[in-house]
Amino acid sequence: MGRSDKGRRARSSRAAAYLRWKSNRVSEASRRLAIADVHTDPQRSLYLASWQRSGSTWLAEIIASAPRTRLIYEPANVRQQFFLKGEPRLVALPPSAPGDDLGDDGTMLERSMRGTLLSPWANQLNAARRPVRRVIKDVRTIPVLPWLVDRFQDTPVVLLLRHPVAIAHSLIELGWTLNAESLLDPELVERDPVLVAELRRQTILQEVALWAEQHAWAMARLDSPRVHVVFYEELRARPTDELNRLMAYLAPFHATWQDWEPDPASIARPSTTSYPSTGTERRQPQRRWTDLADDALSDDVIRILRARGLDQLYGAGPEPLVPGGDALACVHPTPPDGPRA
Repeated sequence: MGRSDKGRRARSSRAAAYLRWKSNRVSEASRRLAIADVHTDPQRSLYLASWQRSGSTWLAEIIASAPRTRLIYEPANVRQQFFLKGEPRLVALPPSAPGDDLGDDGTMLERSMRGTLLSPWANQLNAARRPVRRVIKDVRTIPVLPWLVDRFQDTPVVLLLRHPVAIAHSLIELGWTLNAESLLDPELVERDPVLVAELRRQTILQEVALWAEQHAWAMARLDSPRVHVVFYEELRARPTDELNRLMAYLAPFHATWQDWEPDPASIARPSTTSYPSTGTERRQPQRRWTDLADDALSDDVIRILRARGLDQLYGAGPEPLVPGGDALACVHPTPPDGPRA
């Protein structure tokens, strides 16, 4: 068998493994549709918005570990039926400001907030049969957060952020980016490692640019006191402090959130979407993404973030530059005729 045949088989096996995982999750979720979610007021919902590979499933499972808390998983995929396809690349909803008409997408979000959305996909991680509260987590709705915050004014909204370079590396290792086949082809890596390194660099910058575009638009239009920002890096480093901060944020909302307390054991459990390593990365030692970044790449990342007014959030290092409570206040919108100088 030739090298090209081996590469194709490796990529095909990777895609098949991912599709089997999705199929199994949906099959298991079919048994979880017996839910009596009778409290349909949106005030009992918490909306968790994030980007793909930012740790939102982990945080959502921590929040839902409190008794009688339902987890609604990525409802934006239900209407679009992206979960039935083999391409997991993120396709965000179009930017929507307060007062915009979201059409069917708005109806889907309304049903999620009221707990009337039932589907094997959305219920796949839920364990609560008679919930009194809900956590709704999605990775496709960053651009509609201004609309959502305005539409559901009594609903707590959490925005989870992670360094976009770390996100890009995670997406590459899972094959969820442009150039995925080339980046994960061991034969190409062996034949022309310089080419693969350059493709990886270009892909990282593409992913960072998309992240920055979507987050800059949304965050510059959000009302700071209404939205609670959590940095993934802070949650990992100091989970107890961050969850206490979340409790304090939730206290003024509906009474059902005033006695919310997660199961401490949920913090140590790996996320359901912490996929095991496959393909080329299984044979390589795990490295921090900062070990893979050179000065030129870091400079370009900072340039992208600065152009979008996000350079006070993240820089060349892995840690956020401000506390979560200051994140929205330090995001400055770019002028309508282009990025600031």
